[in-house]
Formats: sequence, C-alpha cells, structure tokens
Amino acid sequence: MKHYPHQPDNRLKTLVGKFENLSQNQEDCTFTKSEIILLTDYFDYERFPDIALEVLNYGISKFKKSTELLVRKTRLLIYNFGKKEAIRFLNQSLDSCLKPFQVDLLRLEILIAQRQIEKALTVISALKFKYQNTGNILSEVYYHEALAYEKLDYFDKTFESLSEVLWVNPNHQDAMGKIWMVTELSKKSKEGIILNKFLLKKEHYSAISWFNIAHAYYSEEEYEKAIEAFEFCIIINEDFESAYLDLAEVCMLLGMFQKASQYLKIAFERFDIVELELIIQFAESLIMSGEFRVAREPLQSGLLIDPADPDLLFLLAETYRLDGKYTLAIQNYELALEVNFDRDDIHKSLGKVYFMMAEFDKAQSHFEMAIEIDPFHSGYRSELASLYLNIGEVEKCEKLLAESVEELPDIQLVYHHAAILLSMGNEAKGIEVLGRALGEDFSLRNDIYDFAPELFGHPKVEAIIEYYEGGQ
Repeated sequence: MKHYPHQPDNRLKTLVGKFENLSQNQEDCTFTKSEIILLTDYFDYERFPDIALEVLNYGISKFKKSTELLVRKTRLLIYNFGKKEAIRFLNQSLDSCLKPFQVDLLRLEILIAQRQIEKALTVISALKFKYQNTGNILSEVYYHEALAYEKLDYFDKTFESLSEVLWVNPNHQDAMGKIWMVTELSKKSKEGIILNKFLLKKEHYSAISWFNIAHAYYSEEEYEKAIEAFEFCIIINEDFESAYLDLAEVCMLLGMFQKASQYLKIAFERFDIVELELIIQFAESLIMSGEFRVAREPLQSGLLIDPADPDLLFLLAETYRLDGKYTLAIQNYELALEVNFDRDDIHKSLGKVYFMMAEFDKAQSHFEMAIEIDPFHSGYRSELASLYLNIGEVEKCEKLLAESVEELPDIQLVYHHAAILLSMGNEAKGIEVLGRALGEDFSLRNDIYDFAPELFGHPKVEAIIEYYEGGQ
C-alpha cells in the first residue's frame, strides 16, 4: 500500500525539483534506481502518469538491465495508457532481461485488467502448479487471483486469496494494504483476527498488521481491543494518518469524546487535512467534550473552504448556543437555513434558543416546523411539550403527549405523559401510565423528573418506582 501525504517530505520535494530541472545536457544529474521508483510512484499516485512515464523512460535509459523498471513501466501502461500499449511494450521487452515468471505475471495482470477473468483464472490455476515450490512467486500468483475475484465482487474468495498470499509471504505489502477493506466487505472479521495474529507473531512491530487487526476487532464490536490495536499502530508509525482518524471514530462511538478530540488534534497538526467531513467530526468531538470555543477554530477554517456548508454553519451556531451567545447562534442557524430550510435539527435548536430568550411564539413555531419535517422524531414532541408546560399551557402539553404516545413507539414520551398527568393532579391515570413505562424500561425512570422536576419527593411516584425496582 503506497501512502503519500498531501505535502511530500523534504527528500521527495528535492527529488521532484531535481527531475523537473533535468535536461538532456545534464549528464551529471543522476538518480539511483530507488529514487526513480520513488518518483514514479509519487507521480502515479498524484495522477500525473505522463510525468511518471517520463521518469521511467529516463530510468530505463540509465539502467538498461533493470527488470524492476521494465515491470514498473508495463504496469504503468496497463492502468494509464491502455492494454494494447502494455502488450506492445511487454512483447518488445521479451528479449531483455525479464525473467519468465515476470512475463507470466504481467500477462496475467493484463488479462485481469481486460476483465478476461475466466481466462485469467485458468492461467492462475496453471501458474499455481508451475510455481508451487517458489514461495514469493506463488504469493504473487495468489495476489493476482485476489485481484481477479475482486473484479467480480467475489469478496469471500478475494479474502481467501489474500490470506493465502500472507500465509505464504507475510511481508507482502500490497496484500497487507488491501486486506482490511476486503475483510470488512467479506464479513470475515473472525478469520481476519486469526490471520493478523499470525502476522504479528512473525513481525510484532508491523504498523499495518496492528491497523488491520484493529479493523477486524471493530467489525466484531470488540471496541476496546480495536482502540488498543490502533494505538499500537500509531506508536510504531506516528505518520499513519488513517490510524488516527479511525481511532477517533471508535472513540466517538464509545462516547470517549475527549480522547477522540485529542487524536484528531494530533492528526490535524501532523497532516494536511482539508476534508470537510473530518473537520466536522473534529468539531463534534470538541463540542461533545465541552470545548465550545476551541471547536470554532476548525469550523471557521472549514467555512473558508465552503462558506455555505450547512453542517459547518449549524455546528458553529451550536457552539454559540451552548456558550450562551444566543444572538450569534441565531445568525448562524439562519444562514444554515438559507442553504437548507428543511433541516429539522436546525429548527429544533432555534426553538431551544428562542425558548431560552423567552421568545415563546418563535420557539413554538420552530418546534412545530421540526415536527412537520420529521413527524417521527419523538424528541421534537418532547421539546414542544416542555415548552407548553413551562409557559403554563398544561392542557396543550397533555393533549400533545397523549396523541404522541399513540402515534410513536417511544417510551420516553410515555414517561413524559405520566409526568404531565401527575402535574395536573390526575394521579390515578398518571400512576397507571407511569407503571406501564416502568414495566417497559425501568432504566429511563429519571425521565419523569427531568420533564417535571416538581415530582421529586412525590410519595406515590417514589412508591411505584421502589416497587418496580424490587422486581429488577
């Protein structure tokens, strides 16, 4: 798996500059073969195949007997300049120093690129027999088999072939770079754990193996083990960008927001990250950690990239709302609604802001709009019911909740309905509804106090909760 940061390191920058200044008269401007390969891979990765080809042609002119450069040029032609060009060049190279197994593998790769998969699989079967006693070559045959099955979206077979590659050759970098994704697509996470444990016994300090096993643990919902494996990966290779990002994602899933924000902070400082999705994730982790002001920095940098992104505007407004800066919050919510008026979450948050500002008509209007956009979101019903309760419209509150519990299967609404009935003095009905809620989900019992704090210490409420608690 090739990985280049958005900004190449100093050595690569120097090599790129050196090649760009190269002219035919600069015979003293030489490159090593490894530098030629590095430059080729860089330009290929950055999608400049013409320059990559120019580099290879220069390298081949200097290292005429290099099979590695001939193979690399053939592969560059296969994927960037057409299969006919690759076949023509390969046929021209047969009289050079290419070894028979290299020719076999390149012809096989051309078949796979041409999607002649049935023919390719027949050739693979013959090559397995031919090279059965040559481990490294056999591992390449299995790797090409994986590529063939991947073309057909046969991910179970792709996983099996990649596994064979790594059982034969645990150091096969391309297979190691591909297998974590194939493990997820094939749902072979248990087998992936076994395979990567074997690889880690062979090489304990392999960052990619720790990364791969972390993903397998994640798929098996063994999140603590996934976190530990991602952390090992980062300890071994501090520049493994994907490990920071994926580790943060697991931490967010587990509600470990401070830890997620710490790893994302390192990633943003170490790498040139400009993807809005990642900026949003970083801001969310900071907001969930209570770092509202700190969250504004990545959000504002994101708005320099896209000033009209509604998610960025919404989250920026959230930081102001949670920080008690309601005017600034409203400004940014309104900007987000100009982009996408049908965002129910924005209407809900605007309702909460206007409620805090005692502008109850506006609050009600936005809560009602949120419900209209998403009538199946029970939380919006609870927000509107809470508004009614707080402004003394208890009958409206009870009616809304009575209708809501009939329409939506949400036990929190049942707790809230019990609370308003009890607050209105309808103890018999309230206790009956509360008993139903406690029987369905006792863990949410405090919702009744969250909705109606005045019920703390209510003897009948305390008694029925104690009764159901004894049955737990």
